[in-house]
Amino acid sequence: MKNRLVTEYKCYQDKGSISVKLGKLQNAITIGLEQLRKPSQTAAELKITARKLYDIADCALRLSTEETLVQRAEQRENLDEKSELSQAMSF
Repeated sequence: MKNRLVTEYKCYQDKGSISVKLGKLQNAITIGLEQLRKPSQTAAELKITARKLYDIADCALRLSTEETLVQRAEQRENLDEKSELSQAMSF
Protein backbone atom coordinates (compact mmCIF):
# COMPACT_ATOMS: atom_id res chain seq x y z
CA MET A 1 0.00 0.00 0.00
CA LYS A 2 2.85 2.40 0.84
CA ASN A 3 4.40 1.96 -2.60
CA ARG A 4 1.07 2.53 -4.28
CA LEU A 5 0.45 5.72 -2.29
CA VAL A 6 3.92 7.02 -3.07
CA THR A 7 3.74 6.28 -6.79
CA GLU A 8 0.22 7.67 -7.21
CA TYR A 9 0.78 10.89 -5.24
CA LYS A 10 1.56 13.99 -7.26
CA CYS A 11 2.10 17.00 -5.00
CA TYR A 12 1.82 19.47 -7.89
CA GLN A 13 -1.77 18.33 -8.46
CA ASP A 14 -2.67 18.52 -4.78
CA LYS A 15 -4.49 21.79 -4.14
CA GLY A 16 -5.68 23.15 -0.82
CA SER A 17 -4.27 24.41 2.42
CA ILE A 18 -3.26 22.44 5.48
CA SER A 19 -6.60 23.17 7.14
CA VAL A 20 -8.51 21.76 4.16
CA LYS A 21 -6.36 18.62 4.14
CA LEU A 22 -6.75 18.24 7.90
CA GLY A 23 -10.53 18.44 7.50
CA LYS A 24 -10.45 15.78 4.80
CA LEU A 25 -8.32 13.55 7.04
CA GLN A 26 -10.69 13.97 9.98
CA ASN A 27 -13.65 13.17 7.74
CA ALA A 28 -11.92 10.07 6.36
CA ILE A 29 -11.09 8.89 9.88
CA THR A 30 -14.70 9.35 10.99
CA ILE A 31 -16.02 7.39 8.01
CA GLY A 32 -13.38 4.69 8.44
CA LEU A 33 -14.17 4.24 12.12
CA GLU A 34 -17.87 3.98 11.37
CA GLN A 35 -17.10 1.25 8.86
CA LEU A 36 -14.87 -0.60 11.34
CA ARG A 37 -17.57 -0.53 14.03
CA LYS A 38 -19.84 -2.76 11.96
CA PRO A 39 -19.92 -6.12 13.75
CA SER A 40 -19.78 -8.64 10.94
CA GLN A 41 -18.88 -7.89 7.38
CA THR A 42 -19.31 -9.63 4.08
CA ALA A 43 -16.54 -9.77 1.51
CA ALA A 44 -17.97 -6.70 -0.24
CA GLU A 45 -18.09 -4.78 3.04
CA LEU A 46 -14.50 -5.77 3.79
CA LYS A 47 -13.46 -4.26 0.46
CA ILE A 48 -15.27 -1.05 1.36
CA THR A 49 -13.54 -1.03 4.75
CA ALA A 50 -10.16 -1.56 3.10
CA ARG A 51 -10.88 1.33 0.73
CA LYS A 52 -11.82 3.58 3.66
CA LEU A 53 -8.56 2.71 5.41
CA TYR A 54 -6.68 3.44 2.19
CA ASP A 55 -8.42 6.82 1.99
CA ILE A 56 -7.25 7.59 5.54
CA ALA A 57 -3.66 6.76 4.60
CA ASP A 58 -3.95 8.85 1.43
CA CYS A 59 -5.25 11.90 3.32
CA ALA A 60 -2.54 11.49 5.96
CA LEU A 61 0.14 11.38 3.26
CA ARG A 62 -1.19 14.52 1.61
CA LEU A 63 -1.32 16.39 4.91
CA SER A 64 2.16 15.27 5.89
CA THR A 65 3.58 16.31 2.52
CA GLU A 66 1.97 19.74 2.76
CA GLU A 67 3.34 20.26 6.27
CA THR A 68 6.83 19.23 5.12
CA LEU A 69 6.72 21.61 2.17
CA VAL A 70 5.59 24.49 4.39
CA GLN A 71 8.37 23.77 6.89
CA ARG A 72 10.99 23.69 4.15
CA ALA A 73 9.73 26.98 2.72
CA GLU A 74 9.89 28.59 6.17
CA GLN A 75 13.43 27.27 6.69
CA ARG A 76 14.51 28.71 3.34
CA GLU A 77 12.99 32.09 4.22
CA ASN A 78 14.80 32.09 7.56
CA LEU A 79 18.10 31.24 5.89
CA ASP A 80 17.58 33.99 3.31
CA GLU A 81 16.81 36.52 6.04
CA LYS A 82 19.89 35.51 8.03
CA SER A 83 22.04 35.71 4.91
CA GLU A 84 20.75 39.19 4.06
CA LEU A 85 21.26 40.32 7.64
CA SER A 86 24.83 39.04 7.78
CA GLN A 87 25.62 40.70 4.44
CA ALA A 88 24.18 44.00 5.70
CA MET A 89 26.21 43.74 8.91
CA SER A 90 29.45 43.19 7.00
CA PHE A 91 29.13 46.55 5.25
